[in-house]
Amino acid sequence: MPNPELGSTSVLEQWENEEKSLTKWELCRVIKELWKYKRHKRALEVYGWMNNRPERFSVSSSDAAIQLDLISKVHGVSSAEEYFQSLSNMLSDRRTYGSLLNVYVRYRMKEKAESLLDKIGVKGIVMVQNEL
Repeated sequence: MPNPELGSTSVLEQWENEEKSLTKWELCRVIKELWKYKRHKRALEVYGWMNNRPERFSVSSSDAAIQLDLISKVHGVSSAEEYFQSLSNMLSDRRTYGSLLNVYVRYRMKEKAESLLDKIGVKGIVMVQNEL
């Protein structure tokens, strides 16, 4: 049984050492539960562990959008912006743009939100009402 005092990375390493194969689906469920209980730092650690294993876990734009939100909550807006800027074109879609827009709205950054909305419009990205 993993020690709950350990960080997420240590727990995942312990499971791996016990030869318990973890699937992306299982890890995403863990992340969702951690997020639900506002354990943002722990959820971000799980993503970090997955990101360090690109041969096993591919990152989708949904994953990137969730990571962006978690980064903003754990490390602040500027770190979330840096993460967004580092994303490949393939991951820069309505999900990640929407996530960054939500960060700006949450932190009441009106000018940045408006600027991002303009950029979204120029890029022709269609946002669905319930995504905002």
